[in-house]
Amino acid sequence: MNVFIARDGTVIGEYPRAELSERARAGELEMEDHYWHEGMDDWLLLPELLGPDAWKAPLPPPPPANPMLILGGIGAALLAIGLIAFLFIKPDRSVERSAPMSAGAVSSPLGATAAHELRDKAAADLRQKIERLPARATPPLNTFYYDVRVNMNKTLSLEIPWSATIRGGENLVDPKTDETVRRTAFTLEADYKNGVWVYKRYRATASNMTEATTTDIEDDENSPTPPSIVGMLGLKTGRN
Repeated sequence: MNVFIARDGTVIGEYPRAELSERARAGELEMEDHYWHEGMDDWLLLPELLGPDAWKAPLPPPPPANPMLILGGIGAALLAIGLIAFLFIKPDRSVERSAPMSAGAVSSPLGATAAHELRDKAAADLRQKIERLPARATPPLNTFYYDVRVNMNKTLSLEIPWSATIRGGENLVDPKTDETVRRTAFTLEADYKNGVWVYKRYRATASNMTEATTTDIEDDENSPTPPSIVGMLGLKTGRN
C-alpha cells in the first residue's frame, strides 16, 4: 500500500507503507506531516500511523538472554494472570446497544475501489473537456489552443478531493488574413467539487502581435466575467 505525505498543505511524496518508519528515523518525514491513503476519509497526522517512537534512533540489540530465566519469567507471569482473572474478572452479562447513527455520520471509510472510481471519473471528465478545445481557428471565435497540459493533484479537503492546473497557449486569429493577432500563455486552476469541475483561478500573459504590447491578466471565481476558456471547457462557475 502506498501512502501520500503532505507538509504545510502540499503533497510532498508517495511512499510504500513499509518505508515510512525508516524515512522518519532518517529525518525525511516530520512529526507534523499528514498522511492519506486510499480508503481514508481525511488526512491525519503521521504519528497516528507510525507512533511517536518512529522518530527515535533504534536501540542496540539486547544481550543474549538466558533461556532458563525466560522460562521462569513466563511461568510466573502466567500464574499471576490466572490469579488476577480468578479474583477480579467477572463475566459481563449486560447487553450492548449501539447508538443510532446521525444523518451526517459516515458508516464506513471510502473504499479503495470507490476512491479509484472517483479519481478516474474526475480525470476522464477533465480529459473530455480539454479534447473539445479547438485545435484550429474557426468562426465565430477564431481562436485555437495548443500545448495544453494538465496536472491533477489530490488535496487535503473532503469536499474538494482533487484539483487541477491547466497550462497552455491560446491564439486569436484574424479571419481575413489568417494571421495571429493575439497570443496568450495561460494557467487555469479548477477544483473537482460535488462531481463537477469548478473554475477557481486564471492567470495569463497576452501579447498583442499588432501593437507589440504585453498584458498580464489575473482573474478568479469572484470576477464578474470569467475568461473565454472557462466557457470553452464548460467549467462550472458561481454564476451557473
